[in-house]
Amino acid sequence: MEYRSLGSTGLTVSVLGFGGMRIPGRPEDEVAALIGAALDRGVRYIDTAPGYGNSEALIGQAVAGRDLTGVVFSTKTHVGSDKDADAVRRQAEGSLERLGIPRLDVLQMWGINTWEMAQQVLAPGGPLAGARRLQEEGLVGHVGFTTHALTAVALRVMDTREFASVTGRYHYLDGVYDPLRRRAMELGMAFVAMTPLGQGWLAQPSAALRAALGPEDPVAFALRWIANRPGVATAIVGMSSLPELEAAHAALGGELTAGEDYEAGAQWVIDRMVETLGADYCTGCRQCLPCPVDINIPELLRLNNLLRAYDLVGWCKDRYKLMGNADTWYPGVKADRCTECGDCEPRCPEALPIIRLLSALHAELFEGDRGRLAKN
Repeated sequence: MEYRSLGSTGLTVSVLGFGGMRIPGRPEDEVAALIGAALDRGVRYIDTAPGYGNSEALIGQAVAGRDLTGVVFSTKTHVGSDKDADAVRRQAEGSLERLGIPRLDVLQMWGINTWEMAQQVLAPGGPLAGARRLQEEGLVGHVGFTTHALTAVALRVMDTREFASVTGRYHYLDGVYDPLRRRAMELGMAFVAMTPLGQGWLAQPSAALRAALGPEDPVAFALRWIANRPGVATAIVGMSSLPELEAAHAALGGELTAGEDYEAGAQWVIDRMVETLGADYCTGCRQCLPCPVDINIPELLRLNNLLRAYDLVGWCKDRYKLMGNADTWYPGVKADRCTECGDCEPRCPEALPIIRLLSALHAELFEGDRGRLAKN
């Protein structure tokens, strides 16, 4: 296993991280075996949150009695509900008890998704002040943040220089946070990649994506691509079974090779998307925003890219259910709210027929609504 510096924290982490979101609901003995196997294979970064069901408790039971030297534990305090220093203390102390450890290596401000939320976190007596006091007492090592914000907002939060790490979604077909990775290197922050397997669809690709990958193993390709990106400290993989661990470890448990091969392969996959979409391909430039009725046009057109090029029907339908139901975690409303005002189309450098694309997308994807964390 390769190990890397977690930014400027002085901590060392494994390039393969263990994500604890998918273990709730699994039998305790299976989770214990899974986490034990991960530690035996050299995983040294465990990420969880109080909001992940009983994830913290399951992890605590699994690691009890083990030698945890060098294992970095990261958990979170919810920006939306833990709004002051006292709330952060209560949450962190609860996490320490459930995990059964004396100190949280990294306490994440979970979900700084708007600048207003950042201001709340940074305010006197706010969550960051509470985390700083916990640091002074030795209960917390470092403070980071996770985000689903617009890139410009996330960069602005990073530039406060108040955080040791930033965790954001990142994989070879979603590079919207690549500027965060680059800025993290400049600031000496750690960049932690979440959803490196695209919430599972890169691990079990559609037939069309499978064909574009050619002989590449999908899990190995996705994980080795991300591990070869400069500045990525660790990639958090949500694993719930030993076969999933084995696949991830097979990808990242050995020596990593030069990144150029993976870059070329990723570009080939993207080129196939561009070729398939033709004049309907969205580059994600975001010039179409803002929308007067709060449609997240770039995100919907990203779904359109994936749907048309790689036939990711199930995943795109699931994402679409979240639209309008996940607050700042997945902002925007569904495409049927479009008034056809035409405000967006003149601003599109690619002259996309945005109104037509949104209408067709809604017709194909809409199957109702769901809230965040309703599914893994």
